[in-house]
Amino acid sequence: MKNNKKVLILGGGITGLGVAWKLSENNVPVEVIEAKKEEIGGLAATIKRDPYRLDYGPHFFLSEKPELTEKIIGLFEEELPAFERKAQLYFHGRFYNYPLTARNVLLQMPISDTFLSTASYFGRLLWDSLKKSLATRNKDPNFEEWAKSSFGSYLYRLFFKP
Repeated sequence: MKNNKKVLILGGGITGLGVAWKLSENNVPVEVIEAKKEEIGGLAATIKRDPYRLDYGPHFFLSEKPELTEKIIGLFEEELPAFERKAQLYFHGRFYNYPLTARNVLLQMPISDTFLSTASYFGRLLWDSLKKSLATRNKDPNFEEWAKSSFGSYLYRLFFKP
């Protein structure tokens, strides 16, 4: 008896397409449904309005895994332009490298923000350590918990909180 089942993926954004691609590589039949637009790609899509191509936002592909980078580049007929990664946040009249680094925060922020950021960060490390030792740490943290754990509550409020 033949198995006619397939995986239905809702959303043709980068995540949906990535899941479909990975499943297809493992011979799992998939169907991707994109309800909002005629084009797929989500926020990484380009609208073609001759003679122009308009991007929804910046189109960067960054990976620390060379095998993934090679695989993605292999999907394109044209050679992709290389660029030097330089992302910055403009905050309170100053530019901060992104992703945030301890050096960036300690050397560029006003002394009051530096103090509060450092205290918040180390306070969070202590709190997480205590929670872990009590075995109450959440197995699947949400973005807020991850950002607070990674940067401390003060930097979370400054840069990440909606």
